[in-house]
Amino acid sequence: MLDHVGERSPYRGGRQLLELLRFAIGQADECGDRSTSESLVDALDYATGKIFVDDFEAKHGTLTRHHRRTELMALILSGAQQLTLTWIDDFLDENPSATTADLRRYFEILSTRSLRVLEDRESGRYRVAPLSVDWAMHAVYDMFKKTDGLSTTGQLDEMVTDQPPGFCSPELLLQGAIVSLRRNKIREIRDLADSSTATETDLQKALRGNWWIFGGTFVGEERRRRLLPQIEIDLPLLLPGGVLHIIELKGPATPTTKRYRPHVTTVTAPVNDAVNQVIGYLRMLDENRDDILRRVGIDTRRCGGTVVIGDPAPRDDRELTLEVLRTFNSHLSRVQVVTYHQLLDSAERSLDLEMQAISDEAGGDPPQL
Repeated sequence: MLDHVGERSPYRGGRQLLELLRFAIGQADECGDRSTSESLVDALDYATGKIFVDDFEAKHGTLTRHHRRTELMALILSGAQQLTLTWIDDFLDENPSATTADLRRYFEILSTRSLRVLEDRESGRYRVAPLSVDWAMHAVYDMFKKTDGLSTTGQLDEMVTDQPPGFCSPELLLQGAIVSLRRNKIREIRDLADSSTATETDLQKALRGNWWIFGGTFVGEERRRRLLPQIEIDLPLLLPGGVLHIIELKGPATPTTKRYRPHVTTVTAPVNDAVNQVIGYLRMLDENRDDILRRVGIDTRRCGGTVVIGDPAPRDDRELTLEVLRTFNSHLSRVQVVTYHQLLDSAERSLDLEMQAISDEAGGDPPQL
């Protein structure tokens, strides 16, 4: 591919590369080599700017398997050495007169602690966090005091000081901190949805990784967005048992309803187009269920989809618009349509109930929301 890269071409690789890729796709299809055909289609989509480099590299490694393994081992060993040096420096700073035996005893204690490797937002980067109860307690406590959690920080102080000596129970603090941070995230997304300049891509980036906004029935988000060469899912969510649910995002400023007759309000053409798009995706996912299940372990048979689109404006017409969408959704079996404000309002109500339960368990007053 690098032999055909051109500096002035609008495509990644030049027109000659695109012609070669299309020819190779045709040859693979004629031979019935579906795996090769899908890989070449992804390469063509990347070359024409239809998919992101992160999605392409996540599905197709650019290095050989042996090279990846040796490089990974080198990174692991290098990271372990740097982490060890950091621990040694921290220990000696706190204990200047420590002996070699003291340092060895310190590492024996460290070896009994569990470590959790957390994947960072940036692909290929990870963070190592010690699962120490005291560390988690104070870290979350400091973070939670800076956010709008329980009604007063005095309630948090009581929760901390009431614990038996030598024992800290951070469960309520962890739950409260998660709720508070999620509420802040909802505010950010709501502000973005209300912006007149926000695009579908902006909302997709903001919602990625925040699958909990769509409800408690979902257990996670699938990173691979192209389960088939023909479709690219905005947000592929997972239900218990590995069943797929697709989220199709449209512009937040897209009109959702229109006056059809003097006393009749119906959904707009963009809503119908989005629903038909999702129905087409579901049909292709049904037809390729066995292949997808074998390749990636995700069940797509009879899966569902949600269209998130627009929001009623002016605000006075919101109830009418929501009623029209409820009526429209009642005639659909596998697809539902919601507005951005519907989605965020529902998520915020769930967080309110969760925070109320946390406050009740802590013996405090209801949180000031």
